[in-house]
Amino acid sequence: MKSRHTPAAAAQFARRLPRYAVAAAAVAAPALPGAIVHVTNSFSVPVGNPGVHVWDINGDSTTDFTFDNTLTGEGRAGIYAHRGAAADGWVKFGSTSNQNRPRQVPASFSIGPARLASSIQNSAVALFTISHNHLNLAFGDQLVGFTFTISGQQNYGWANITLGPNSLTFHDWAYESSPDTAIPAGATSSVPEPAQAATGLGLLALGAAGVARFKRQRAAK
Repeated sequence: MKSRHTPAAAAQFARRLPRYAVAAAAVAAPALPGAIVHVTNSFSVPVGNPGVHVWDINGDSTTDFTFDNTLTGEGRAGIYAHRGAAADGWVKFGSTSNQNRPRQVPASFSIGPARLASSIQNSAVALFTISHNHLNLAFGDQLVGFTFTISGQQNYGWANITLGPNSLTFHDWAYESSPDTAIPAGATSSVPEPAQAATGLGLLALGAAGVARFKRQRAAK
C-alpha cells in the first residue's frame, strides 16, 4: 500500500518539528533557582594583632569585609568589621542604639530581604566585643547572618563563628547565590530531591533516557 506521506508532506513536517521541540523545551525546562554555596575556609582574627584580615566571601576578588583590632570608646577590647560596600552588613542586635552590633541567630532563622528589611546593620563598622560577654554575642560557637553584594546585587548568608576572650574565628559560611533570596541559618544545600525535581512537565526535560532512569530509581525505592 502506498504511503500517505508524500515528500512534500514529509518536508513540511520536518520544518515544523524544530519549532515543536523548542516550544516543549521552553515549557519543560524553566530557569533553575539559585543554589546555596557552602565555604569551609576558616580564619581567625586575634586580639592585639595590628594587621587587617580581608574577607572575600564568594572568591570574586572583591573585599566584602575587613577586620581589625582596636579598643572601643569604653576601653573594651574588640574587633571591628568594616564593610566593603554601603549595602553590606550584619544582622544587627536590638534597636538603632545597637545598630553596629551583630547578633546571634538560631539555626534555620530566615536571613533575607523580607524579614530583615529593618534588621541589617546600618553603620559603616560593626563591633564584635571581645573583652566581655555582651548581650548580642556570647562567648562560644554561634551563627551570625550577613548580607553582601555580588555585581551590585544583594545576597544573603550565614557564618559559623567562635567568639572568645582573645580572638574571633570564622569556621565556615554559606550564601545564597541567587540575589534577594533568603537562606536559612546553617543551611548548606538547596538541591531538591530527584523525586521532587523530576515530576510533571519536568520529566520532558530529562529526555527518554532520563525518564527511564528516573522510573528505575523510583521503582528501586
